[in-house]
Amino acid sequence: MISYNTNFINYRLITILIINISCLSTANSTPQNPLGLEFPIRPKSLTFGVFKDYAVENPNQIPFMMFAIGNDETSIGWLEANTQFFNNNNAIGFLISSDYPNEVQEIREKTGFIKLFLMPNVDELVIQYSIPNYPFVLDTQQGLIRQ
Repeated sequence: MISYNTNFINYRLITILIINISCLSTANSTPQNPLGLEFPIRPKSLTFGVFKDYAVENPNQIPFMMFAIGNDETSIGWLEANTQFFNNNNAIGFLISSDYPNEVQEIREKTGFIKLFLMPNVDELVIQYSIPNYPFVLDTQQGLIRQ
């Protein structure tokens, strides 16, 4: 079992993630878009690409493994290839680009990964961890940002 030093947990980031999960997960279950989000959603500060794994300071600021993907076929294939690993590690996933409200539900069904949520603003996380591209995983157990 992993223990977390609460002195290092970034409660602001946790709050942002919880708001995204709680508010937007219900929006994804219906194509009516009850939150009035403007689609398509695209990350402002992050692009698709490849990078080398790197260590991060204080990886336990977020006390769970998390990852982010786009709605492109490469990202979805990456999720499919890593679904068992993410399930085994209780990871939470974020879809950071979407063309329409119900797309996250379609990707859940296609990949079999149900803890995937729409995250229309990933900027705070990108800045905090200097994330260069997506898809990425914040591996809190190993203290790495990797693909």
